[in-house]
Amino acid sequence: MPATLPLPERPAPTLSTEVKNILDAPPTWLVRWGSMLLLGTILMVLGAAGFVRYPQAIVGPVTVYAGRQPVAATATLAAALGRRVQVGQRVLISLTAFPSEKYGRLTGHVVHVTQPAGTRQATVAIALDEGYRSTHGQLLPVAATSQGTAQLIVADKRLLERILRW
Repeated sequence: MPATLPLPERPAPTLSTEVKNILDAPPTWLVRWGSMLLLGTILMVLGAAGFVRYPQAIVGPVTVYAGRQPVAATATLAAALGRRVQVGQRVLISLTAFPSEKYGRLTGHVVHVTQPAGTRQATVAIALDEGYRSTHGQLLPVAATSQGTAQLIVADKRLLERILRW
């Protein structure tokens, strides 16, 4: 077998002094203004987080009863979740017969919370704020009993508050 010959060394590339000067000098304006831009962006995001609300909701099945008094008499939750519910909290109800994307939701508030001893469920009584009028302004023709889903807003904090508690 023939012996391999070593490769000839290549001469180091020579750069002109103008190119060396450009490569050796750091772009101070980019570092300064780039840092300021990054700091400004972070401050704007934190400022916006102070205005954005981020509610925490508990979801459970609900039954809405038609009648003179517009009430959703009961929402059923697990007992552990029911302990977080308090009288006066906001509730958004989506009825199965009326999809919320098209018809909107019913709004209400909690009027009573019951947690019978020995059971693993809590019952929440809800009063509807505007009767059977949805958030889209439509009056929904609710049957004698209608099923749906209730979102109980248990905490309505700003996004910045949640970030700082994290």
